[in-house]
Amino acid sequence: MLCVDIPTRSEFATLVGARADVCVSLYLKTTPLTQETSASRIEFGNLVREAQKQLEDAGFDKRRLAALLEQLSDLVDDDEFWRFQANSLAVFATPDALRTYRLGPGRRPLPPEAAVPGGDLPAFSLRPRPVGERRAPR
Repeated sequence: MLCVDIPTRSEFATLVGARADVCVSLYLKTTPLTQETSASRIEFGNLVREAQKQLEDAGFDKRRLAALLEQLSDLVDDDEFWRFQANSLAVFATPDALRTYRLGPGRRPLPPEAAVPGGDLPAFSLRPRPVGERRAPR
């Protein structure tokens, strides 16, 4: 079963306008085949660890990082969520909120990235880029 969560205009506007002390955008390829979703789940856990490392290297606040990681870890452990996937997954997380979108065919997976504190408040990365191309942390 192909479960797709395409963001509405309102949801997209909310994502575009979201600002926080950190905004993490994670993208990965998934499969709608329930018996094969464990690989996607493992890859997601790897992306979470990569984002964690980026934030630790940037000196992000440890308490806020713990709040962010708790949400992402809860998603990794959510058996029901991983049972129903599409062709790719987009996860947008701050220490205070998490949004997921299961996307259909034609979406390219993107590398993880964490927009870290800088001059402007960080925002989510919503523009697809080729795999391997990374946006420099702010």
